[in-house]
Amino acid sequence: TLIARPNAEGQPVNRMIINQLPLDTLRGKRVFVRMDAGEHTPSGALVDEYKLRSSPPTLKQLVALGARVVIGTHIGDPAGKIVDFLRLDSLAETLSLLTGKLVRKLNETVGRSVIDAVTEMQEGEMVLLENLLFNPGEETNDAHFAHQLAELCDIYCNDAFALAHRGLASTVGITRYVTPSTAGLGLAQELMMFDLVLNRPEPPFLGIVAGARIEEKLPILEKMLPRLDVLFIGGALSFTFLKAKGYEVGSA
Repeated sequence: TLIARPNAEGQPVNRMIINQLPLDTLRGKRVFVRMDAGEHTPSGALVDEYKLRSSPPTLKQLVALGARVVIGTHIGDPAGKIVDFLRLDSLAETLSLLTGKLVRKLNETVGRSVIDAVTEMQEGEMVLLENLLFNPGEETNDAHFAHQLAELCDIYCNDAFALAHRGLASTVGITRYVTPSTAGLGLAQELMMFDLVLNRPEPPFLGIVAGARIEEKLPILEKMLPRLDVLFIGGALSFTFLKAKGYEVGSA
């Protein structure tokens, strides 16, 4: 079943969830799963356990169905350069524990060695690519890097809810080269929760929006405002609004 929703231009957009694919189409297929692992702090990488636990249900189901799973994610902000403390070796160990199945960590994001490793995978096996943000093409949604990622899979699955709005090579660019492109179980659950809240809100309807990147949040705020009774702004976003009201916010 496809769930139709209008896009920004009013045209219907089909959303397919990974478990809506015929089961026999997954066995032996290479499935690229984009997941969200966390953030970083000045002292080093921080893997967000809550975010991390949203993807194992998708990974477990794909493994059980005999898919060959290629996992892509990132931590920190290496700005397109290789940063040793942001490598994903420990993340592979954590995912192995969470899924009960070995996750083999690769030392590159793309390239001949990665293609060889993925080609040699057996049904039900998983590999984790190196930190995608080590490649500058990830952040810029570079078509060449997206095409290289697409070469690693037959099916694309986005299970990174917190990144779904960002135009990355592994969230947007790759979908131009891979069919079908689907949502993971974690992302689908978040979308279902949003549909219930945004389409059928019960008053009083309060919104709390925080974080950074005002240029990304502003369209969301404008979309939500007509539905909200009260909007609370927090985090780094608040400095922009305080500045607009004439307050001194320093270097922020």
